[in-house]
Amino acid sequence: MRREYKLTDAQIEELKDLSKPKVYIVVGGHGPTSQQDDANHWWQRLALEMGFDVMTVGPVVGKPEGTFTAEVSK
Repeated sequence: MRREYKLTDAQIEELKDLSKPKVYIVVGGHGPTSQQDDANHWWQRLALEMGFDVMTVGPVVGKPEGTFTAEVSK
C-alpha cells in the first residue's frame, strides 16, 4: 500500500545539510563518505523509523517541500 509522508522542517534542513560540500583532511588514506552516500544512509534510517520501503520513495507534485509517497514496509 502506498502512503503519503511529510518531512518535518528539521528533517528537510538535515537532508539539505548533507548535500553541502565537506572540508576535510585525509589521514591514513581514507576520505569521508560522499554526499550521496550520506543522503542514502539518511533515507535508510528514516525508512526504518517511519516504516516505509526506501526503494519506493517518490515526490508528490504540487505539494509542499518534504512531501513524498512510498510503499509501507511489511
